[in-house]
Amino acid sequence: MTHESLSGDSVEATPYKNPRTLGPETQMLNLRILQNLAQNNIYRDETSKEGVRVLERALLGEGRRYKPREAAAAAQMSFEDARRIWRNMGFPDIHASDPHFTELDVNMLEELENLKRTNLIGEESMASLVRSVGQLTDRIVAWQIETLVHDIMDRDGVDDAQARRQLLFRLADLMPVLEELALYAYRRQMYTGVLRLALRENKKLGPEPAQLPLVRGVGFVDLVSYTSLVRNLSAPELARLINRFEQSCLDIIAPSGGRIIKTLGDEVFFLTEAPEAIAEISLKLAEQIGKDPELPEVRVAFIWGEVLANRGDVYGSSVNLASRLVSLAEPGSVLTDSETAETLKEYGDRFTLTYLGTRNVRSFGNVDPVAVTPGASYITENDTSWQLP
Repeated sequence: MTHESLSGDSVEATPYKNPRTLGPETQMLNLRILQNLAQNNIYRDETSKEGVRVLERALLGEGRRYKPREAAAAAQMSFEDARRIWRNMGFPDIHASDPHFTELDVNMLEELENLKRTNLIGEESMASLVRSVGQLTDRIVAWQIETLVHDIMDRDGVDDAQARRQLLFRLADLMPVLEELALYAYRRQMYTGVLRLALRENKKLGPEPAQLPLVRGVGFVDLVSYTSLVRNLSAPELARLINRFEQSCLDIIAPSGGRIIKTLGDEVFFLTEAPEAIAEISLKLAEQIGKDPELPEVRVAFIWGEVLANRGDVYGSSVNLASRLVSLAEPGSVLTDSETAETLKEYGDRFTLTYLGTRNVRSFGNVDPVAVTPGASYITENDTSWQLP
């Protein structure tokens, strides 16, 4: 049996037909559900079904009454444009006959269509903005749901399935604060981001013209012996280790004016707007995490160089080199390259620089790693003179 999907294509009437576009966390979750039928049955009892209905009313409003084409028409938007928005948001394709959408969906389509008509932003740029929200909120809700489930398990002494059922009835009470928090953080981050991304390096880093628009400090901090640790830890123990590591990194990086770009389990990628900041944060990470008895030692490496900021991430050979150098660092140590070391010399004896000899680094050839340690005038307190207001 076949029928029309949101895309307009004929698809097999099977519950597991692959939807077109999913955010990374949603896709991972759906794969787990397909592979684990017990997880798919968590909300099958009548109490849970009522909880799902309560949650739907709280989050999406009353009544799913619009089929895909009807929702687009109600917003005075072409179906093709609406479908592109839904896919960029990471939503799965909806069957053409399914009354899936509510007034909330129609109102959002109307807002985006009005934005398009004002010509304040190009069509491709608007698609990119929608995609940014879709991908990031997909990760945010996955993070928050798992946090809340674990909180219920710990506080109420219930198992995972029971905690997820209880969350259906508790989430509505939490949503006003969570939504307010999201809007607050967005406004603060937008203001700071506009100022931060306007910063440009006045001096050339070398004789060649700049290839990328920004000069930033980029660094990686990596847990030592993570692979062997994973084999010996239970799931809750591993979760606590990762949470403690990420929180420790955040408590050091953010107060010192840095930003975490992303976390990769055993590794954190961070960035600063000043060369002394990337060096000081790196030293603090190695020292303070090294003193934590609940965490293994870390390796840290950083580069001051040209980067490209795009779609919430940072790219460039400086990023790649920092990632390569961190694998060369000894536990508890901090490495950089010779060019960054030359920049750090401008800060007098604030940093001690020890040249380690030439090493062959994959994709870069011969590189001169430099060990960085605190110098005679190293400042242990947070120096905020270089931070944004």
